[in-house]
Amino acid sequence: MDSFIIKPKGEVTPGITLDYQKGVFEISGWSYPEDAIIFYNPVLEGLSNYMQTPNPETTFHFKFQYYNTATAKQIFKIISCLADVAKKSKVKICWYL
Repeated sequence: MDSFIIKPKGEVTPGITLDYQKGVFEISGWSYPEDAIIFYNPVLEGLSNYMQTPNPETTFHFKFQYYNTATAKQIFKIISCLADVAKKSKVKICWYL
């Protein structure tokens, strides 16, 4: 599976890197997209595919400077996916302030 990368767009959407080969994922920056469900859908789909055959170790870095309530709901969904990944892989979540 190829890496998935989204470049940040100012102070509206974060940068996202999903490196499936290494099992290292990161979301960083500001997050208050107009439609958080649509924006984060590719991340959730990617994690859903990844959890079928995850790496032995998976690391997810959250480096938000700011996020809104709609993004918080998507973060919850991402962490729920990571809980499923943890059934097959060692999962490490790093939250940066």
